[in-house]
Amino acid sequence: MESKRKARFDDAYNQYHDVMLQVAALYTRNLSVAEDVVQDVFLKYYVFIGHNEVKNLKAWLMVTTRNTAFNYNRKAKHEIPVDIKEEGDRLLGYGESMEEHFFNKICKMETLEYSDTVMDALYEKSSRWYEVVTSVYCMGLTQKDAGECMGITEDAVQGILKRAKNWIENNYREEYDHINRA
Repeated sequence: MESKRKARFDDAYNQYHDVMLQVAALYTRNLSVAEDVVQDVFLKYYVFIGHNEVKNLKAWLMVTTRNTAFNYNRKAKHEIPVDIKEEGDRLLGYGESMEEHFFNKICKMETLEYSDTVMDALYEKSSRWYEVVTSVYCMGLTQKDAGECMGITEDAVQGILKRAKNWIENNYREEYDHINRA
């Protein structure tokens, strides 16, 4: 029984590890954190298959990865990150001035918040558009592969990407230009 469980786990890990790492990286925006998230997800899967049967493994792993990444992000908001290299260089008198450092950090934060806002709004507009955009541009799937995963043609994927791009440009161009001018 235990050898079957281990074999199922090994098959799942070998088949879906890279995809889950891309999903986790999409939501955490940090590769080392994404690796930790994926490790946690596969540990949960190993424990879960000891007691239950997973009907749609890829969907279960994707949802669990997304939720684990969201939980990490929620916890991380309460932490104050310190970039040791940047802080060390600043303290030693190297690199940018404190004022430049501050404004660069603000700009990076605004850009990340803005991209989150755009993606949230895209999801609200159409979860299907969101799924296609994240599959192609964030997870790196080809348009053909994204279409196969969603059960639509490559032409439909191209059409969705074009409509999503136009919708984003029409609704968020002013804010994007404002951030880039700052």
